[in-house]
Amino acid sequence: MLRVVDKTGEDYLFDAGLFEEVNDLSGWLADLSVSVTVPMKAALYQRASQRGISMPALLREWLDLPVTALGGSQ
Repeated sequence: MLRVVDKTGEDYLFDAGLFEEVNDLSGWLADLSVSVTVPMKAALYQRASQRGISMPALLREWLDLPVTALGGSQ
């Protein structure tokens, strides 16, 4: 299991098999993709809806990415 902590300090446990090691970070902003299971997508949708923001905006916050990453507008 891998523990992911967002910038608010809240933590989440994920199966390590869901992640892949990245050795070259030179193009990570341009090439980032996020793949989630259907239950995870439902959980993300619920959390984003509770906050009144889009799922990409929620992911940008968790990953601490600029607004231009993951699809642009909030």
